[in-house]
Amino acid sequence: MRASSKRVLSIGIAAIFLIGVLVVYGSLIRPTYTEIEKKRAEISVAENLFNNQKNATEQVNKAFVEMKNATKVREAISQALPVGPNMTQALHQVESVIRSNKVTIDALTIKATAAEANKQILAKRLGKLDLNFSVSGPYESIRDFLRALETNVRVTNINNFELSTASEMGSGSTQFTLQLVAQMYYQEE
Repeated sequence: MRASSKRVLSIGIAAIFLIGVLVVYGSLIRPTYTEIEKKRAEISVAENLFNNQKNATEQVNKAFVEMKNATKVREAISQALPVGPNMTQALHQVESVIRSNKVTIDALTIKATAAEANKQILAKRLGKLDLNFSVSGPYESIRDFLRALETNVRVTNINNFELSTASEMGSGSTQFTLQLVAQMYYQEE
């Protein structure tokens, strides 16, 4: 065979291989590639849906935690500012502070005061319990008593007090008497 015939024959065989490759690509590879793209799209949609569901679940869990924390805050507020005057609780708290600081109570009066008008619509009005009492004991005990009363769980403001010497004790220490005017607050019902 001549060289020109061999070239034509080799070009013809190359063209047949090229056409065969295009046929194989068009009939086998391209449909499979299209199917792979569809599967990738389905996986992407499923991943997005999973991530959205996961984020929604995390937000719901966070809301539950915040609600639990809000409940704790609400409980703390109801201890500091109880609903209603609850004079028994106020008396018990004062008595606990007196007992823990080793002072003796001489007199105690508790009177509920009418709440002031509130300009805020959503906020509850605050009522006041006026406390007038007299305690006696050593200076350190009275000082600790005042500190404990002001830092008590229930909100208490000391408005006025008068400290006077009551008597000399046998051990060389002085007994003091404290006249005290204070207010405890509560939320109106």
